[in-house]
Amino acid sequence: MKSIFTVTTLFLFLLNVAAQERVNGTKPAFSAESGKLESATGWAFNTADQEWVDYPNMISSDKGYKGKYVSSMNGTAQSMTDQSFLSIQTKALNYKNKKYFVILVEKWEGRQKYSHSSYSTIQETIAYIYTDKEYTKILNLAKPVSIKTNMSVRIVSSDLTETGLISEIHKKIDDPYKPSDSYIFNVMKSTEGKIRFYLPEKFGYSDIHDFKSEYFETEPENFNKIVLK
Repeated sequence: MKSIFTVTTLFLFLLNVAAQERVNGTKPAFSAESGKLESATGWAFNTADQEWVDYPNMISSDKGYKGKYVSSMNGTAQSMTDQSFLSIQTKALNYKNKKYFVILVEKWEGRQKYSHSSYSTIQETIAYIYTDKEYTKILNLAKPVSIKTNMSVRIVSSDLTETGLISEIHKKIDDPYKPSDSYIFNVMKSTEGKIRFYLPEKFGYSDIHDFKSEYFETEPENFNKIVLK
């Protein structure tokens, strides 16, 4: 009699489980996002002429682009330097009980498959993934700061989706074979109160950018668009 009761109870339990509605899990999502920084002046010192050269959203000491209307070159000039951007934004996410901040830099990239092939440009987004502890250094600019990461993801902007980006970020965080070198984002406040910065880049001999010959510069309220607290 007991065995019949047990079998009946098990059958009813399985029937109840089978009858339950399908419920999707919670999709990974960014927990916060900043506004976008879309303009800053790039300054570079031209040693031959002993003068500073400025461009919107690009650092280059080459004055030749001044006469070539750099803004209408379809990204050619911008793609030839790592220090250029179309927009910068910061997003935050939690993963495996840890918080990360992702600095997204959309920029022009140049492509030339072979030495004799034509040069083309494309818009790409690079995601630099910083730990919570590292990112929060940027909240205090009483002195120049350098925040480091050895995690980055590169995606063609036209293919960029939030789900795809988060998936790639998770893979990069979990990757046991991360490179040893770091991408370093250098930021400082000038004596005039403006914010100077240098986009994340690998430095071979030092973690610190000295800001003596090139940098981006903008007003604090503009830079603060991309700062998450």
